[in-house]
This record gives sequence, C-alpha cells and structure tokens, in this order.
Amino acid sequence: MHLVETEIESERCPGSEPQPLASYMRFARNLPSLFDDHTWVADLGDGTPVGCGACWSNSAGDAGHMESYVYVRRPMRRRGVGSALAREVLRTAIEEGRSSISWSTYDTIPAGESFSKSLGGSVGRVSRNSELQVARLDLNQLDSWIASARLRAPGYRLQFWDGPYSNELLGAAANFHRLMNTQPRDAMATGDIRIDADHVAELDRALQESWPGSVDCVRAESKWQRDWRNRGRLRTLGASGGATNEYSDRSGTPRPWLGEVGKGRSPSTTSPGATSRRDRAHRQCILERRDARDQRRPRI
Repeated sequence: MHLVETEIESERCPGSEPQPLASYMRFARNLPSLFDDHTWVADLGDGTPVGCGACWSNSAGDAGHMESYVYVRRPMRRRGVGSALAREVLRTAIEEGRSSISWSTYDTIPAGESFSKSLGGSVGRVSRNSELQVARLDLNQLDSWIASARLRAPGYRLQFWDGPYSNELLGAAANFHRLMNTQPRDAMATGDIRIDADHVAELDRALQESWPGSVDCVRAESKWQRDWRNRGRLRTLGASGGATNEYSDRSGTPRPWLGEVGKGRSPSTTSPGATSRRDRAHRQCILERRDARDQRRPRI
C-alpha cells in the first residue's frame, strides 16, 4: 500500500516528498479508534502491488456514510484493477448498511474523475487547496492586521503552544471542530462529525506517534510569521474565534496550508505580497443507495 499511495501522492502533488515507510507504518498501527477501516491490495500474483483501496466510517460522524478511495498505479490503469477494488469497497458499504459513500478526485489525475463517473458518482463539492510562498508575504502588512485586531475584535486572542493540545485546550479544540459543521457543503448531504475532548486527545496522540514533532508550534508574538517560516508544522488556535492548521512537508520545508476553499476561490488573492505556489482543485464525489422501496439489488 505504501508503494501505491506514494506514487499516487506524487501525481496528486508533483514535487512532494514521499512519506517514509516507517512513518506510514506508525500511522497504520496508531489509527484512532474513531475510525473503522477496511483495506485491500491488488497484486500481480508475485507480490508486486498494482493498486489498493480502502473505506472507513467515523463513529463520531454520520452512521450511514463511509469515506473511501481506490488507487491504481498508472501503468496498470484501464485493466479492471480499479473496478475490482471498487466492488469490494461498495460491497462492504452495502453489507454494513451504509446509505452513501464518498471519495475525492483531483485535477492533477484526470483518470480519477473518469473512473468516478463510470461508477455513477456525482460531484458533491469542489474545493481548492492553495499553498503560498511565505517568504514573499508582506510581514509588515500582516503585523498591522494583528495590531489592529484588538480594536476590530475585542475579547479574541491567539494562543500558540508546543506539542499536542494541553488538557485545558482539548474542549476548545473540540468546540472549534464542531463549529466547522456549519460550513457550506454544497451537495454533500452527509451528517455532522461531533468529536469531544477525548477524541481530540486520541487524535493528537496518533499524530505524535506517526509524525514525531508534527505539531511543533511557536510562542505568541507579533512577529510569529518569521518563526512560522523558519520552523515547520505550526498550529494555532483562536481562543474564542476560530482555528486553523499549518503544516510542513515531509522534507521539513514549511508549507502553510490555507485549507479547502469552496467554489474554487483562492485565499492567495487576499494575502499581501504572496503568490500561490500550487493551486489544485479536488472534487468530493458521492454515491447514494437507491430508495429502499426499490426491489432491485441495493446499489451504492
């Protein structure tokens, strides 16, 4: 699976560093208990992997929904490998009584969208991920925004910390996660994900065990952007206003992640002096089961 996923990731994000096998294994062995996952690997019979697939549910989310993916190495596409893996994914979803299943396709891998259409999936939401060259940010402008924030939004503050969330912040982190349930979902008719403080702590532990030092954060100061640029994996939490995450790539190069912006809008247009390093769209697709009154075999 590591070999297949590494090749797909290089297609999805050209130039990205591959995840080390040891880190990949730690992640697989420390999957949070929230997730009930099923995985498959397709090979040539001699152990050479040609594709893999997975589906999983979230015990804190919509009980009728599963997320999934099907990956096939480029030389082996259009040979039925993806269809065989998709059948296993869909069979599992049906056997578990799920009413819908979703996956993502990416503009850098056009074959994924074609395959999605062949399965009968419809686009539920189009998002865009943007990366900025932090070195080109206008830090003086950002500093002025931070300085004026106390006037524009009294009672709000930013907190920075090293390592996992402290016990005092676990509840706030869970609350912010639940607030994200109010974001537009377009045609993604899935239920809310409602995690609690215990879930946050478990997710943090899994992250730390899989990526030691992956939530290395900086102290609060007006020039935090400079530290952000020089240190990887910064995470911030607005104590009563909002939350965001930034990360560094696997080589340690800081890469601020501005999140997924619906309708194809790019946050780079509002960041002073910054230009988008990469701007990629991905589509979340959804497949729903037929009405239960339909006497034909249920289809997802």
